[in-house]
Amino acid sequence: MRLLRAREKGEIRSAKALMFTIARNALRDFLRRKGKNPNIPVTETDEIAVLDDGVGVVESVCRQQELALLAEAINHLPERCREVLLLRKIKGHSQREIADLLGITENTVESLAAKGVRRCGEYLRARGVAGRNQDVTRI
Repeated sequence: MRLLRAREKGEIRSAKALMFTIARNALRDFLRRKGKNPNIPVTETDEIAVLDDGVGVVESVCRQQELALLAEAINHLPERCREVLLLRKIKGHSQREIADLLGITENTVESLAAKGVRRCGEYLRARGVAGRNQDVTRI
């Protein structure tokens, strides 16, 4: 509105200077009004700009707890099984790469990875994280 009013009054010599002046004056007006009535009712605001639409605190804490529990589950696996599971699921190596790296067959890698996922699922279910019919093979 201030820009339109200034335009009606006459020629604008420097648009940049005018914009900074308008911004400065708008801020002064805002601060002056804020001092008179610092309480803005929540019912009159459509959206609070400070709030983030991202992940909530509760969901974030739950995810951290589930990750900590998954780390516990992986740490409770036998050493070779844990090593294969980490290389396969976390680092994304192929079965052949893991077999070559550890000096075991690809069938053994597949078996150990499946065993690790199954045991992690059992560990998580025992602690109430995954339901009976919930697929835990996505780890």
